[in-house]
Amino acid sequence: MARVKRALVIGGSMSGLLAALALARRGIEVEIFERVAEPLAGRGAGIVAQPELKAALRALDRCRSRSRVEVPTRVMYARDGSVTHRLASAQTMTAWTASFIS
Repeated sequence: MARVKRALVIGGSMSGLLAALALARRGIEVEIFERVAEPLAGRGAGIVAQPELKAALRALDRCRSRSRVEVPTRVMYARDGSVTHRLASAQTMTAWTASFIS
């Protein structure tokens, strides 16, 4: 009888989830442990999908999210609401609730 390979992934943020997907694709049974009890959707404004993240999702055939916004410029504000800086910096923004799996 073949022995089932198992892995435990500690931390369910993007790196943990990507590691779990990669292991599962190799037939390894994966269990993810996350210490944050509430859903990650309430944590911050979202995720900046850097080129490395998009490449990892493409490699795992999981780059299917329709929940993204292309942002061409970063704008920095002073406490009074006035704009202090504008920086051309193309980024892709997504959210914890985006479905990367079709």
